[in-house]
Amino acid sequence: MKTFFKYVLFIGYLLPLGAAAQGGASVSVSGSWSSSAAGLLSEAGQNYGSHLTSATSQSLATITGVNPLPSWTVVVQKQDLFWHSNLSIWVRKTGDGNCSGGGCVITPSGTSAYIQLQNSTQTLFTGTRNRSDVPLQYEIRGLSVLVPVNTYTANVVYTLLEM
Repeated sequence: MKTFFKYVLFIGYLLPLGAAAQGGASVSVSGSWSSSAAGLLSEAGQNYGSHLTSATSQSLATITGVNPLPSWTVVVQKQDLFWHSNLSIWVRKTGDGNCSGGGCVITPSGTSAYIQLQNSTQTLFTGTRNRSDVPLQYEIRGLSVLVPVNTYTANVVYTLLEM
């Protein structure tokens, strides 16, 4: 007997995002991701991937209005709208984006490790100067036949802190 398990996962974004910075500096993130696990879990006892991964540049972050000298930090958190506790959302930076002018810094540089999103803020990356098109990738982990069939939704919130 073949049993089918299906649930849909969605990550939404609050746009524009940010605004904790002083002097008009802000972070905005474009792009959203909606993914379905339909068809992945087709029969009990079969091996299947326990996570879904977005494109490497699923979202693009842009930091604007930064004074030349201060550094800034982008923090991230999730807001559960309707979410199952067995599922977790992970995010990572997959590139440095673009910076015009000299003295540009972004840390970590290149691709960072995934961080698991929590309901409290965590540092995603830091830098100096305005920066555009920083690519972000998402992963949802914990897919299982134990997670009931449903549509699960969470917002990913980015905030810019100017130092």
